[in-house]
Amino acid sequence: MHRSLEDDKKKLLMLVTVGFLFCLAFAFVINRNPIALHQSDIYLRWYAIDKLFSDARDLYDSRNGEEVTSYAWGEQGYPLTLNFYYPAHLLVLIGPLALLPYPVAHLIWTVAGQIFYLAAVWLSMRLVDWPDSVNKRTAFVVAAALFIPFTQHTIWGQFNTIAVLSLVLCLYALRKGHHGLAGVFAIGFTFKPHTTVLTLAFLILWALFKRERWPFLFGFGLSALVTWAAAEVFQPGWVLDFVKTLGAYGSMKSAFDLLWNPYQVVAGVSCAMALFLFLRNRRTPATSAAFAGCICLSLAVWCLVVPAIDIMHIVMLPVAVVLLLASLQVTYPRLYRCALIATALVYILGIVGFAW
Repeated sequence: MHRSLEDDKKKLLMLVTVGFLFCLAFAFVINRNPIALHQSDIYLRWYAIDKLFSDARDLYDSRNGEEVTSYAWGEQGYPLTLNFYYPAHLLVLIGPLALLPYPVAHLIWTVAGQIFYLAAVWLSMRLVDWPDSVNKRTAFVVAAALFIPFTQHTIWGQFNTIAVLSLVLCLYALRKGHHGLAGVFAIGFTFKPHTTVLTLAFLILWALFKRERWPFLFGFGLSALVTWAAAEVFQPGWVLDFVKTLGAYGSMKSAFDLLWNPYQVVAGVSCAMALFLFLRNRRTPATSAAFAGCICLSLAVWCLVVPAIDIMHIVMLPVAVVLLLASLQVTYPRLYRCALIATALVYILGIVGFAW
């Protein structure tokens, strides 16, 4: 037994070392590509914050998007009007990067975004003790590292992996009974809320119905207040500015909109059904399969209804798969093998479809 633990520690050390080198090498390759370097999401965010610090220019000033479009896309331009399009409290995380030369900032963020994701996937497996060996977990992490949405997310300097790590840390804290700390971690859902609004709604609803869970609300509220105030120092009135800016984002469509969603009926019914199930499971403990199911349902429904279609926005999927498969193995073991095979098949078809 002691020998087995020692072997697992060595394997884990090797995995961490190789994983870090992989992240660094991938980031370096992207960093050397001028298209990926300047057409990535991080560039406009870095540029706007740099102008805020150096010229006291508004984060949401349209000149930022115009100047970046002119430099990065040239005469052909970009089909959407570019702007900051993020809550200003993102400054809390990436503000220091604006003090660095952009290529250095880009490299740091590209490495950090990958580490957030891979660490979250590994921690989610540790959280639910699935699968049952280091070798199997390593295989899953490798598959997650080659997940097409994640590679695209990394290439284009996105910010969704903040929420991925925040979700797993939040679940860890809830399972340990540290509700206030879980609320603090949940603030990570708000830096880029595209994929986690419904998940946050479930957690708030779940916390409301038991007094012992109210520290979650306090922790989240305090974190929201602190991050709002920190951004307010540099960008007064940023909440209204952010909301106004979203109106210029363009006529984006959701997955339901592309299929059939007249007057947002399908989206509305889906959200209503999800909220009904959340209420049905409002008293379920954080360690239960029902709780994990609600988390996964919230992620799935919101990805279908939010008007921003892009494979980069489904990097939460590997964590959801871990939660679901672990729950199925315990509660519905007869379905577990079928679900495992179906997951592998969807993964392979996804790669084939992307290549095609």
